[in-house]
Amino acid sequence: KNELLDLTDYLLRSCYFELTGRFFVQLDGVSMGSSLGPAAANVYMNFFEYETFTVARELGLNIPTMWFRFVDDVLALWTHCEDQLPNFLEFLNSRVDSINFTMEIEAEKKISFLDIVIDRNGDSPVFSVHRKSTHSNLYLNRSSCHPRGVFGGVIKSLALRASHLCSDSTLSEELENLKDTLVANGYQTKEISAQIRSLDEGMKYGSEQKKMCGSIPYFPG
Repeated sequence: KNELLDLTDYLLRSCYFELTGRFFVQLDGVSMGSSLGPAAANVYMNFFEYETFTVARELGLNIPTMWFRFVDDVLALWTHCEDQLPNFLEFLNSRVDSINFTMEIEAEKKISFLDIVIDRNGDSPVFSVHRKSTHSNLYLNRSSCHPRGVFGGVIKSLALRASHLCSDSTLSEELENLKDTLVANGYQTKEISAQIRSLDEGMKYGSEQKKMCGSIPYFPG
């Protein structure tokens, strides 16, 4: 264990880089592209959250009722007075100079988190797929030079995301929107429906595991 800790410490403190013929060492953070970066950041953020909430409780500060973090995105539930929320944000940002949180509050009881839109207007939350305002609805065009299976993968991956994220009440609308978008990208309606149907059957009955042996270059036709 001690050797592993020593190696980890060495890697975290050896972030060297060259600029205009001079060598520098990065004192805060991990080198861009380091495989250790995500794991180290996640471990540190767990430590940061534990320490921060412990101190907040000792100071008698109100804290979120729920706090879910994925990498650097947090979904929190605040059940206290809304006027106190900026004070908690200020407290978060006072802990470590290099960590700065920004905040977005739900509008009309709706908020987006990662790929999901959460709607609290009913008796229970309703989920649907979130797309940024800059989303262009452009996917791999059906006329591009790729094997047929790649196009099927595009359809299946988007349909699978919809089935995983959407509530029952929003899934049909999302799939219809998906069909229109893929048709605009050159896909045939029959092909789209067949892929979605095969996905439904695979999820219902379980898909057979297939083994792939090697690979060969793709040549059209």
